[in-house]
Amino acid sequence: MTRSNFDGAQPGSRTISRSIRKAPLDVLWHMGQRDHNDQQSRDANEWYWINRFGHSLVDHYSSGLMGQTSYYAGPLTEEEIDRLTSEDLAMLAGSASVVARTTAAGSAATPSSSLEKLVFDSERDVRRAAGHNPSTPAAVILRMPSQNSDGTQNGEVSEHRLEFLWAELESVPVDRELALKVADGRYEDLHRVALARKKSVSVDILTRLAASYSLPPEAALELAENNHIQVRSSLAANNLATIPTEVLVDLADDAAPEVRAAAATNYKLPDDVLLRLLDDESAEVRHAVIVHGHLSYDVQHDLDGEDESRRSLQERLRSHKWSGYGRYPEDDGEESPRAAFLRKLAGSPYALTRAAVAQSPETPIDVLEELAGDTEEEVTRAISYGLGYDTANRFVDGGYNFTTIWWYRRRLSRTEFSKLLNSPMALLRALGAARHEAFLQDDPEAMSRLARDSAPIVRAAAATSPFISFLDLVELASDTEETVQQAASSSIIDWLRRQQEPHIPYEQREHFENNWLVRMESVPDGVPELLGKPNWNELHIDRIPVGWFGWSVGDEELELLANSGSSAVRAAVASYPGPHESRCSSARLTPKVLALLLRDEDSTVRERALGNTGTAAVSLAASSEAPAEALVHYARSRNPDLRRAVAANPLTPGRILANLVRDTEDSVRAAVAANLASPGEALVVLAGDQSEEVLLGLLANENTPQAILEQLAIRPADYGEAERHRRLAINASSPAHVLARIAYSWSGEIRELVAGNPNTAVGTLEILAFDENPRVRAAAERRRQRD
Repeated sequence: MTRSNFDGAQPGSRTISRSIRKAPLDVLWHMGQRDHNDQQSRDANEWYWINRFGHSLVDHYSSGLMGQTSYYAGPLTEEEIDRLTSEDLAMLAGSASVVARTTAAGSAATPSSSLEKLVFDSERDVRRAAGHNPSTPAAVILRMPSQNSDGTQNGEVSEHRLEFLWAELESVPVDRELALKVADGRYEDLHRVALARKKSVSVDILTRLAASYSLPPEAALELAENNHIQVRSSLAANNLATIPTEVLVDLADDAAPEVRAAAATNYKLPDDVLLRLLDDESAEVRHAVIVHGHLSYDVQHDLDGEDESRRSLQERLRSHKWSGYGRYPEDDGEESPRAAFLRKLAGSPYALTRAAVAQSPETPIDVLEELAGDTEEEVTRAISYGLGYDTANRFVDGGYNFTTIWWYRRRLSRTEFSKLLNSPMALLRALGAARHEAFLQDDPEAMSRLARDSAPIVRAAAATSPFISFLDLVELASDTEETVQQAASSSIIDWLRRQQEPHIPYEQREHFENNWLVRMESVPDGVPELLGKPNWNELHIDRIPVGWFGWSVGDEELELLANSGSSAVRAAVASYPGPHESRCSSARLTPKVLALLLRDEDSTVRERALGNTGTAAVSLAASSEAPAEALVHYARSRNPDLRRAVAANPLTPGRILANLVRDTEDSVRAAVAANLASPGEALVVLAGDQSEEVLLGLLANENTPQAILEQLAIRPADYGEAERHRRLAINASSPAHVLARIAYSWSGEIRELVAGNPNTAVGTLEILAFDENPRVRAAAERRRQRD
């Protein structure tokens, strides 16, 4: 059977020379790698494979005196490839077979010297295999062309290898963006080890790498020897379990106090080493041990008796970075060791220590009750701080996947919150009432009890809760205690203000772009950098306002506010123009309520009501309930709708109507012209007005002098003639001869109106009795029968 050659072409048959047949294998090995284009080198290479596997790779060969022995060419089998040694691969790299050289180029066992030649092979497949071989020396990869002449990638070099050449060659600079990704835990550990060993990496990247949660032990060992204090400090503070303990122990003995102080914060540091740092010569280190170190509660308790250590202990208790972590306390009745420690420390003779205990998030409620009766103001102030929270920290959700910031605000279980609301200490009940706990939303009766609490401080706190009912808040606004009344009034006024603002969908709101975590007082070191920029589309930092839950306010509720005992609330209602058009709200001010406020005993309320130019004011200005003082004031308003309502009101004093004839709005002057209460002199002035709307108003006014009606009736025909005639036909003061003239109008409606006018002469009626329009004839007949 004939075997085809390795590259698919028909093989030639050659006779091998005696010198090559007799040459030792090592000689053949050297000869076969010289140049596969040289025939002797090619024969040596082929004879090498005949010796190794009994066949050549490219050409058929024969040997013996008569050529009686033949060797056929064929590819290496998988079994033969598995048996290849590094010497075999070096020989394979010199083969005339492209497939053979490609096999060598792709093998990790191929010697570097051979790979250096293969990357510049004349065949693209060979170059590509060598360019993607991890064993190809990095220096050689760097020399390989990676682009075509048009600038596109040629695919011969591994892009991933090119991207990370800096990890293999010191001469290749580090790509900063890529290095940051490596430091943050992307890619493989070997890259972080290479980054740690790299001499030209910037300090900030190495510092970030030292703080990484994906730091392998080899990288930690490299970073521990770094010359920069920032890098070693960052490593010393890293609590990662893979960092060897001996590294932390060495860093705890570092010459730089900053590094030792950082090591003191690491809870993996052995206890004996931590206690040794407690006696460190550096005050910075001792302070770090006390504030951040993983000290036992017995050691912490003893520190309260040491003048030098007490202040640091108090700082530790206030920061509470080693406790809580945002978890709700256990409700199983068992007191945690830390809670027991805080209970014991609450009896400290030092006020600042007791204050620090009062601020701690794990101090039992009954201990807080005892501290609430403390004679030192610092202690009670600390209780308020520990149970309260800053505006920027309220109800954070999304983005960071937690609903509250645990290191700043104490979280309460339902049991603890219930104890707080039912505490005998008014301060604790008030602090509970002021918290935006969902428990209160689920228990409206509890909220109502707080609103009726005997202590003013509790009622005032309840007035700021988003869960308080509208009626309870209205009642608190009339409270006898000024502080309660002010708190409730402020909440109501804020609610009224929000009703006037346009509703903006959340996705269209401008978000708070600055990283406010940087500004928070008790944020653990490194947290802002660790968390980075949150997802602002999911992060809510606004305070939940009063009235957010369950309020349904309409006209009747606004009337309750208008009768509030708080003048501030009544003033806010008096100036309330109504909800913004974009809001689905039924809280609209009625003319009745506005009239009530215009007669209020408080001058500020009356002044605010007079300044209201909303729809309620417009309706009131047009009604018979409008006070004369309001009409005078509204006549000077910038709102043309309000001035028009005053001009149309028959109760408006004549002098006001006379002044309005000079108004810039045609509709206002037209209302004066149609008002039966308008003085005759005003109507005479308006007769010369150029506005068609004003003239139509005069034609509709029964008090308009007949001379003016006659003058307007004989105006030249134009587009407004039909409406003028209609107004004259309706006006009971129109002269008979004017009505007789327009009785010949082309409009059947106008002729019908003329027939019904009491001033229409008998002769005109007789003519209209024979009108072609049956409605006109019927109107004329009714009028004749009536006479």
